[in-house]
Amino acid sequence: MFFVPVMLLLPKWTGIAGIYWGSLGIDAIIVLWTVLMVKKQFAVFRSKDKQIAVN
Repeated sequence: MFFVPVMLLLPKWTGIAGIYWGSLGIDAIIVLWTVLMVKKQFAVFRSKDKQIAVN
């Protein structure tokens, strides 16, 4: 989703260094996105665990 547009546009503006910076930026975005999704899923697991413990 992020890789193709960044890799097509960034090197046109910044040259070869844009490939390296684009890869770094995409990796950082993916890591943050993954952390947010994992935190959200663990919150769902905790709420289901509390419901099971009450019953």
